[in-house]
Amino acid sequence: MWQMCTNCGTMYNRSNPEDPIEDSVTTKAMKRATANFSLKNCVGLGQNGEVFRGRLPDGTFVAVKRFKPNSADPRISIRVELKVQHSISQHTHPHVRQILGVSFDPAQPLIIYEYLPRGSLRQHLQRRKGDHLLNDPIARLNVAIDVAHALIQLHYNSRFPIFHRDVKSSNILLDADYNAKLADMGIAVVVQSEADLDVAEPLGAFGYKCPVYEQSGRLDDKSDVYSFGVVLMELATFMTAWDTERTVTLLADLVIDRLQRGVVKKLIQPGNAPGGAALMKSLLLVAADCCSLDLNVRPRIDEVADYLERLRDEASEEAALAQHIESLGSLSLA
Repeated sequence: MWQMCTNCGTMYNRSNPEDPIEDSVTTKAMKRATANFSLKNCVGLGQNGEVFRGRLPDGTFVAVKRFKPNSADPRISIRVELKVQHSISQHTHPHVRQILGVSFDPAQPLIIYEYLPRGSLRQHLQRRKGDHLLNDPIARLNVAIDVAHALIQLHYNSRFPIFHRDVKSSNILLDADYNAKLADMGIAVVVQSEADLDVAEPLGAFGYKCPVYEQSGRLDDKSDVYSFGVVLMELATFMTAWDTERTVTLLADLVIDRLQRGVVKKLIQPGNAPGGAALMKSLLLVAADCCSLDLNVRPRIDEVADYLERLRDEASEEAALAQHIESLGSLSLA
């Protein structure tokens, strides 16, 4: 029997909840919503598809992913994403991007997501979306904490452990208030048995993929932590995860080298807040632990989240104190 998921609008078979019914949305409706996939509505490009902003008849904005014709079977990716969403308790989490519908039209498979208007973290790091994150290191820290909580949900609080395998700045999206959501679960692994931890092909993005996982082909919760550590380095430095024009190509290697040599300050983008440089150095220190090749040193994501929240509390107190002192100075001058 088919049943509507009240959270995501997709139809599921009760006897097999991961199996969605064909065409919970139509290609025709999405063409209409996106002005026939107009380039002016294209908000994202990836290896296997393009994402377009669409507007539904009720005025709701959505993000529509259209797969490239030459991409690997899109239905596999769609089913993985649906399986992940169904495995998350209540099918939603405030820091995981939500699927609203799918189309298995053989000519044009689609996934419809909630729309996040401020784009990807990568776009902000490239300064294509303004300087808010550059100027505000605490806002950067908030993004990191949001993503950490998304990974906690996937790793430890879902029906089955879920390992994302593709944590990177282009897969972190921001809503209007700069709240972050982790996106693109197309190569995630839902661990329902021990065999699921051994993967034939260790997929992931260059510069973000854990070398231990890449060499062994075995997943665990700390594989995503390595990728998350690289994102922390991006947040602190506004540098890319890899760059062949740098003397050290991989950002993880560069940051760890500079920390060991005591010259990491030159890499840091401190922002305009008091104590920004010290805060970002603390972020790099925990990032280096996240990227340690020794899994005994590398922390779990819940441990990282706890540390980041303590950092935020301390930074917020320091910022409030600095603001108070500044206001007292203004009063004395008056």
